[in-house]
Amino acid sequence: MFYLDAETVIELNRRMILKYKEEPSLAGIVMNRPTLYYLLEIVQNDKIFPSVEAKAAFYAVRITQGHIFIQGNKRTGMASAFLFLMKNGFNISQRLSMDEIVCTSLRIAEETIDLEQVIRWFGDTVIFR
Repeated sequence: MFYLDAETVIELNRRMILKYKEEPSLAGIVMNRPTLYYLLEIVQNDKIFPSVEAKAAFYAVRITQGHIFIQGNKRTGMASAFLFLMKNGFNISQRLSMDEIVCTSLRIAEETIDLEQVIRWFGDTVIFR
């Protein structure tokens, strides 16, 4: 199974900041490196995260709620989850709207949705089978 490394996640953040024309000096600046390294290690544990949906959800939740970067955590969290899925051969549903992604990302940030709900969302909505 393909897993993201720190350089890839940092590069995703940099691209998200630059794409949306935010302050370029904030692109790729890691604020919480221990949380990033914890995420990258623990997500590979199949006993804790037995499914690809669980792993994708954990990328999204930990990056968003862990405030790993100075800016762009929600976008980077979702981008990391989607990249993880695609690199592992999963197709993303074409019916998935940007509004739905943004809404779910906001709910993750506001902690009005828990990890189990995010796992179900990835399994039921995001991954095209």
